[in-house]
Amino acid sequence: MFANAYQKNSKYTFPVIINIRYANGKVESALGSYFMINAEGWFFTAAHVFGFEDKKNENSAEYKDSNITNLSYWWGHDAHVLEKYILFKENDLALCKLKNIEKGFCDTFPTFKNPEKLMPGTSLCKLGFPFYEVQASFDDSKNAFRLREGTLPIPFFPLEGIFTRNIVKPATQTGARNAKFIETSSPGLKGQSGGPIFDKEGLVWAIQSQTVHLALGFEPAVVKENQSVVENQFLNVGYGVHPEAMLAIMNQCQVSYNIESQNIV
Repeated sequence: MFANAYQKNSKYTFPVIINIRYANGKVESALGSYFMINAEGWFFTAAHVFGFEDKKNENSAEYKDSNITNLSYWWGHDAHVLEKYILFKENDLALCKLKNIEKGFCDTFPTFKNPEKLMPGTSLCKLGFPFYEVQASFDDSKNAFRLREGTLPIPFFPLEGIFTRNIVKPATQTGARNAKFIETSSPGLKGQSGGPIFDKEGLVWAIQSQTVHLALGFEPAVVKENQSVVENQFLNVGYGVHPEAMLAIMNQCQVSYNIESQNIV
């Protein structure tokens, strides 16, 4: 069902690798997704992808061994530089712009779904980079991270589900807009955060944001090590940033984009 849409969306969806070095010398890597919006270098990802920036700024003398001393984001190519990013944390959305984009890196761009035409029950697909381990080291002589040989390219992993309902969360700050999401019947996977959620036509409906665990109300008892244990049952669903929020933010920031058979600037 999604084969053609997958081919289309994979042309503008890319991994972001986050490398973190702590004061004790330990190096960790995290993986997320982003997708280009237009040829000017604008792209979308999830705001929480930048969460390590907050952690670095919150370094505490009390936990000096776990303080972040070095942090880098790799945006699909060594030449790419993040020129700017704007966070809309209420909606877990980041609007960003690259410069020094490698020639031929991306020449296909998404078409966004008209938010007035969302129909519950529509089959959707998430695209990103879960189930993949990234390892890096830190080269003190060059003050830079180095990915383990063979890390690239990182394989895609699509996951299907259906659009179940709209979710609106009241703004927590004065003057902020309400956060609006679409809910999908399948969870978002680690490594898919910031990636597109699209239909069989390839239209982008949302940006993968988070997974929510809905209690089913079932509490079956199972036997573990000769003891009866009650286990709660949950349905894991995904939340994606609603197209209304994406379009409003692109309009606000005067970013050009395509939407269902018409171009808006």
